[in-house]
Amino acid sequence: ATILAINTVLYHWGSIVLPLGYTDTSVNVTGNPYGTSWVSRKGSTPDEDALATARHQGRRLARITAAVARSRSTAAAT
Repeated sequence: ATILAINTVLYHWGSIVLPLGYTDTSVNVTGNPYGTSWVSRKGSTPDEDALATARHQGRRLARITAAVARSRSTAAAT
Protein backbone atom coordinates (compact mmCIF):
# COMPACT_ATOMS: atom_id res chain seq x y z
CA ALA A 1 0.00 0.00 0.00
CA THR A 2 2.88 2.37 0.75
CA ILE A 3 4.45 1.91 -2.67
CA LEU A 4 1.11 2.48 -4.40
CA ALA A 5 0.53 5.66 -2.38
CA ILE A 6 3.99 7.00 -3.27
CA ASN A 7 3.42 6.13 -6.94
CA THR A 8 0.25 8.24 -6.97
CA VAL A 9 2.31 11.31 -6.07
CA LEU A 10 4.88 10.44 -8.74
CA TYR A 11 2.13 10.10 -11.36
CA HIS A 12 0.85 13.57 -10.48
CA TRP A 13 4.36 14.93 -11.01
CA GLY A 14 4.56 13.25 -14.41
CA SER A 15 7.32 10.89 -13.33
CA ILE A 16 8.20 7.68 -15.07
CA VAL A 17 8.08 4.80 -12.60
CA LEU A 18 10.56 2.10 -13.61
CA PRO A 19 10.25 -1.01 -11.46
CA LEU A 20 12.65 -3.88 -12.00
CA GLY A 21 10.11 -6.62 -12.48
CA TYR A 22 11.86 -9.96 -12.81
CA THR A 23 14.24 -8.69 -15.52
CA ASP A 24 17.38 -10.32 -14.13
CA THR A 25 18.20 -13.44 -12.15
CA SER A 26 19.57 -11.28 -9.33
CA VAL A 27 16.02 -10.07 -8.67
CA ASN A 28 14.91 -13.68 -8.20
CA VAL A 29 17.50 -14.02 -5.43
CA THR A 30 16.61 -10.80 -3.60
CA GLY A 31 12.88 -11.22 -4.25
CA ASN A 32 11.91 -7.58 -4.75
CA PRO A 33 10.59 -6.73 -8.23
CA TYR A 34 9.82 -3.14 -7.19
CA GLY A 35 13.45 -2.12 -6.85
CA THR A 36 16.62 -2.83 -4.95
CA SER A 37 16.20 -3.16 -1.21
CA TRP A 38 18.23 -4.37 1.70
CA VAL A 39 17.46 -4.69 5.41
CA SER A 40 20.08 -2.92 7.48
CA ARG A 41 21.21 -4.40 10.72
CA LYS A 42 23.54 -2.63 13.11
CA GLY A 43 26.99 -2.49 11.53
CA SER A 44 26.08 -4.54 8.47
CA THR A 45 26.63 -3.73 4.82
CA PRO A 46 24.70 -4.83 1.72
CA ASP A 47 25.52 -8.35 0.60
CA GLU A 48 26.59 -9.27 -2.93
CA ASP A 49 23.04 -10.26 -3.93
CA ALA A 50 21.69 -6.81 -3.02
CA LEU A 51 24.61 -5.12 -4.78
CA ALA A 52 24.08 -7.22 -7.93
CA THR A 53 20.42 -6.18 -8.00
CA ALA A 54 21.39 -2.53 -7.46
CA ARG A 55 23.88 -2.70 -10.34
CA HIS A 56 21.24 -4.26 -12.59
CA GLN A 57 18.76 -1.54 -11.61
CA GLY A 58 21.34 1.15 -12.41
CA ARG A 59 22.06 -0.34 -15.84
CA ARG A 60 18.32 -0.66 -16.55
CA LEU A 61 17.72 2.97 -15.55
CA ALA A 62 20.60 4.18 -17.74
CA ARG A 63 19.36 2.14 -20.73
CA ILE A 64 15.76 3.40 -20.45
CA THR A 65 16.92 6.98 -19.85
CA ALA A 66 19.06 6.84 -23.01
CA ALA A 67 16.10 5.50 -25.00
CA VAL A 68 13.83 8.30 -23.75
CA ALA A 69 16.51 10.91 -24.53
CA ARG A 70 16.98 9.53 -28.06
CA SER A 71 13.23 9.56 -28.61
CA ARG A 72 12.94 13.15 -27.41
CA SER A 73 15.82 14.35 -29.61
CA THR A 74 14.34 12.55 -32.63
CA ALA A 75 10.92 14.09 -31.97
CA ALA A 76 12.47 17.56 -31.60
CA ALA A 77 14.29 17.17 -34.91
CA THR A 78 11.10 16.42 -36.84
